[in-house]
Amino acid sequence: MRAINRVQRIGAQAIVGTFNTVATAVAEAEASMQSAQERFDRKATTFWVRLRSLPKNHPLRRLRTQSFKRHISPFQKMAAVYHNLPLDRLETIDAFPLSPWEQRAHAIVEEDGRMASKAIETGWALRVATSSSARNEIVGYGIATLLPLSYRGGGSTTTVSTTIGPRTEQNPYTAELAAIARALESLAGRVRHLVVYVFSSNKAAILAIRNPRQQSGQQEIRRIHKAVEVLKSKGNRASLLWLPVGIESELMQVAKAAAKESTRQRKSPRKKPVRAYSTTLRNTLQRVQEKFQALPQGVGYFSKKVDTALPGKHTRQLYDGILWKEASVLAQLRTGMTEIRRGNLSFYLGGKATTDPDDWSPCLDVVRETVKFAIATERLDAQIGQPYGSL
Repeated sequence: MRAINRVQRIGAQAIVGTFNTVATAVAEAEASMQSAQERFDRKATTFWVRLRSLPKNHPLRRLRTQSFKRHISPFQKMAAVYHNLPLDRLETIDAFPLSPWEQRAHAIVEEDGRMASKAIETGWALRVATSSSARNEIVGYGIATLLPLSYRGGGSTTTVSTTIGPRTEQNPYTAELAAIARALESLAGRVRHLVVYVFSSNKAAILAIRNPRQQSGQQEIRRIHKAVEVLKSKGNRASLLWLPVGIESELMQVAKAAAKESTRQRKSPRKKPVRAYSTTLRNTLQRVQEKFQALPQGVGYFSKKVDTALPGKHTRQLYDGILWKEASVLAQLRTGMTEIRRGNLSFYLGGKATTDPDDWSPCLDVVRETVKFAIATERLDAQIGQPYGSL
């Protein structure tokens, strides 16, 4: 790790111009770089979660970690570190969700939504609107179905509201896929010779159905394509359309109300679904990030005074807004490599407090003028007679 940290320090020098004597952790924070240890942990965590999502017949999935005193393999070390991760009921991610010769469902995604806005107003077609909701730490979906007047029992809207799981296991994308799959499966056994339009405001879900890949929701995507094939075998024609948020539709409003009903407080799913791979991976990577949200103890005392939110993404915005020469001077001021004989300079040097909101941005005009003044006069305040030092 010592050689890699040396490379990290040189990279920070190339980005913001820090000195060799600056601690590697401080230089990485100023340059908005992930530490080598954090990158290694993220790679190992991603590999382990991906390993647990492989099919059961995969050779790597069937490996059993056996411990030996003479040699501890990397797999054994990873198994010891990640044995507490909640990876039970993790969904299986196959290399190919559908066979190459299987016909894909007809999915339409238009940026202007012109075709979807016309289709949702057609009274002669069977229209279905789906919506997902994620609030109160739970995820659910709602379905609104409107049969045509020419069909028996048509003219009235029926709704379905279902809670699928907690937010730590599911996400609106998987909920949207589950809603579309359930809507099509419910229609496959009871309608014939109709045009079926399924509308969704989740663009990612429609794109995944049109071109499925190695991603979450493969089980629901297979259910959707199977239901579409059943509908086609009975003389129906099914199309899935993305409905932009800006297009107003009474049917979609009913589906959204049903989705919100599924995520009321104290709602719980009837059975435990599989854990979504994307949500599980995001939660595990967030745990890794929380380990590196602060500078190490005893490192960067002056930098912590200037910027209490180090490390953070705001430093990238700070240094990208000024020239490289100004950035190198600012790096010396923020890391204490030049003599500063006054109090907290957080405001003048673009420091961020831990209580500031996420959308906080530094005042680049003040930072730029501070750097220009330091370059021109070698001091931060004209009224302070102490020299600022060599820049």
